[in-house]
Amino acid sequence: MKFDEVPKMATIKETAKIFNLPEYFVRQLVKNGQIVAVQSGRKTFINLNKFAEKLNVGNISADEEEKETVIGIRPIH
Repeated sequence: MKFDEVPKMATIKETAKIFNLPEYFVRQLVKNGQIVAVQSGRKTFINLNKFAEKLNVGNISADEEEKETVIGIRPIH
């Protein structure tokens, strides 16, 4: 691994601030294993590049589109 490939990491609080999202929402994504994160002591660090990719992906199946309530991340049409 080259050092220029080292991912940018941030805490839950920092990630929420960077992406203008509620800390609770980011914390739930970590808890559910939906984003790449590592634990170091009491701190959780999120891979910001992978987090941004997760927010940019807009894959929704036809079944999910028919539901009135979809929990998690989904694109707005």
